Amino acid sequence: MRDRVDRGGHGRHHYRARRGDHGGDGYGAEPSEVTEEPTCPTVTQWLTAPVREAKYSFSPDGTSWQKTSHKDLAEQANGAASYFTLNGVRPGDRVGLIVEAGPNFIAAFFGAILIGAIPAPIATPPPFGSSNNYLLYLRNLIHVGQLDIIVCGETARSTADLATDALTARVLPVQGSFDKTAPVEPHGFANDDLCLIQFSSGSSGTNRAVHISHQNLAVNTQAIAHWLELGRGDSWATWLPHYHDMGLIGGILTPLVSSIDIMAMAPQTFIKNPAGWLSCFGEYEATVTACPNFALDFILRRVNSNMVLGHDYSRWKSLVCGAERVDHQTMTKFANRFGVQGFNIHTCTPAYGLAESTLAVTGKKLKSAPRSITVRASSLSPGSQVHLGPAGADEVRAIVSCGQPVDPNSCVWIEHDGHSVPEGVVGEVHVKAASVAVGYSSTSRESTNRFEGGKVNTGDAGFLLQGELFVVGRFGDSVKVRGRTFFSEDVDAVLFRLTGVDSHNLVSILGDTPSGPAILVVTEVREVSILTDIRNQLTTHFAGLTIQVAAVDKGSIMRTTSGKPRRRAMWDAYATDTTDGNSPPSTSLVEAAET
Repeated sequence: MRDRVDRGGHGRHHYRARRGDHGGDGYGAEPSEVTEEPTCPTVTQWLTAPVREAKYSFSPDGTSWQKTSHKDLAEQANGAASYFTLNGVRPGDRVGLIVEAGPNFIAAFFGAILIGAIPAPIATPPPFGSSNNYLLYLRNLIHVGQLDIIVCGETARSTADLATDALTARVLPVQGSFDKTAPVEPHGFANDDLCLIQFSSGSSGTNRAVHISHQNLAVNTQAIAHWLELGRGDSWATWLPHYHDMGLIGGILTPLVSSIDIMAMAPQTFIKNPAGWLSCFGEYEATVTACPNFALDFILRRVNSNMVLGHDYSRWKSLVCGAERVDHQTMTKFANRFGVQGFNIHTCTPAYGLAESTLAVTGKKLKSAPRSITVRASSLSPGSQVHLGPAGADEVRAIVSCGQPVDPNSCVWIEHDGHSVPEGVVGEVHVKAASVAVGYSSTSRESTNRFEGGKVNTGDAGFLLQGELFVVGRFGDSVKVRGRTFFSEDVDAVLFRLTGVDSHNLVSILGDTPSGPAILVVTEVREVSILTDIRNQLTTHFAGLTIQVAAVDKGSIMRTTSGKPRRRAMWDAYATDTTDGNSPPSTSLVEAAET
């Protein structure tokens, strides 16, 4: 078993939730005596006594639903375990899962765990796009994750064969559904044994294989269930990718461990029919979901009032919003748009998490209104005390609170230059909890120095105020000019507020060039008047930075498989094609906008 979780160091300003609540007056006090972490149900415990009434419903089109009981899922997982064993999968093998969303993925995931293998979910080949790019992506994951076996269906078989050629991994094809079988004897494991390899990329696009232990998963799923007060009357609706932390741990593992219903659809289905996803709450009375901020923007653009006639959202108790900085204006618009259907702003649940801490770290209390504050942008530099400013004023940013620790035994604090800082001072967010991952695989390019004794340095900038975490942005997506730090998220927010172009069609990237700090805005909007407005607003609000605006074709903005913009990858491509830091790039990544 791993070392018990220390509650903080000498002189550390931190926030630690008290057991039994998600708030309290624990902020700023000296850490209490260490106690053992509570025993949590393992993520496989539901397999031994699945609740017959609990259902997993999957929709291929957003309108029809294919229902599978948790009992049938457990029997299929046992069938997958038998299939893997018969085909030479051994305890300790690292098994890449290229399996479409649905019951088959769940069966394969838990089947691997049952026999002591380690599942590593991987994105399936995209319906459109370069097959060569997917091949390179898959080869990279096999290398980074040190995978032994690739389990895949027919759609990925040929690519998997090519990806494993000259590598040590072998392909194990899966045709159709796994047979339902009697329970197999589960392989024993210790709390700190590796349970899951979670691939994480973030805005850099550099793949990292995060090692998640059995204890990590047990503690985090239990914390999420407690935070969201999940019970038998609840139903979790999800469209998130099942191969990413928010979709896997939030949308599948937590509701399964909690024995509640799940309504699921693939991301492509949500994109084609977002109103169908809303029907989960308006017609089928789902109560909980999680999604990134850009999904709310997407729904506001694509769904009108006629598409949700007759919907009733009054039972919808939590819309967890995370994975990127939450925008107060977007939340408010969403609540106003669907208020007539009974949606309450209190349902919006901003949260903060990362794969390096399994998933959830902090979140807003249920039944409370989301909190946001307006701060002067000039005070958001690391080491600076945050200064509040009047709403609507220039150079003022609205920042949404991500709440308090969801795990009553976790600790969140802020550091700058290696030292903890008081509340209200900007610095790097640090987390210490039993859910903090074991670390990265030895082949991950990023340093493992981020992990130490159950602690992770997140790389995110933020500050604490009255026991709540406010996230400002990524340190890797920022530049410093005349003592002031600018974050990409702030540039996106300013442009959305002043030009109306949202993050679905625009991404800002900050970096240093030979001519000094610069902003590159990549947009899929091509109207000259809008491009001119973007450049003018940047010049007005971000003096001292070199500005480049570039228009690209629809679908050309680089994104991770979870939809986040790959800012660093786009900046690197831009910098490679720019000889003096000011000339427009010459490749297909961006075209210089006529201004």
